[in-house]
Amino acid sequence: MSNTNDSKVVFRQADLDQTGSLIITYEAMNPVEIKRGGQGLVIQYGFGQTPLGEVLVGWTSRGVCHFAFLSFHHDQMVAELKAYWPHAIYIQDDQAAMQMLNTIFTLMRLSEPQGEQGKIHLLLKGTHFQINVWKALIDIDLGQVVSYKQLALQAGYPRAARAVGSALAANRIGFLIPCHRVIRENGETGHYRWGDARKKALLTWEAMQRLYDTSG
Repeated sequence: MSNTNDSKVVFRQADLDQTGSLIITYEAMNPVEIKRGGQGLVIQYGFGQTPLGEVLVGWTSRGVCHFAFLSFHHDQMVAELKAYWPHAIYIQDDQAAMQMLNTIFTLMRLSEPQGEQGKIHLLLKGTHFQINVWKALIDIDLGQVVSYKQLALQAGYPRAARAVGSALAANRIGFLIPCHRVIRENGETGHYRWGDARKKALLTWEAMQRLYDTSG
């Protein structure tokens, strides 16, 4: 659905019937907002444990804007977040972060719809090309994988497989924008911002969730 107040801001609901009962919606920031570097945004953030390791998650009143698996010291992780939104106001709330992460991972395991409680909204910051690639990523079902070439085709850029790889590398909302579901055509998992071992663990965990759902 589209926002009638600003045609540059796009809302969409992903068709994720195979992703438990989690429905992901998203909103793309317009170029003026991006240029402001987060001015006017209040970003809450915090660390929390998940079945796949510790995560730093950040969110605004408009949606989740950051999701990163722990790969450095906490201070470095927070510094990276703040560098991406240099003019935002930051509030740390680890308890709220843990509640949000519990909700996300619980919904990933459920096969029955949970209504409004099953929706997670994302705030995306990227180029037009990156946004289109990320949209295509969100449409990939839980437990499924595609090649870079397949993703490029789904995103509407059939000859841009290498550029698609750059868009994946620019993704700051891991897991919810599932760049881990993209592998090489030869079956190798390929690189991942948060480590190759993490990527393999994510794919294994999701395959198990899908297997449980279809056998339940």
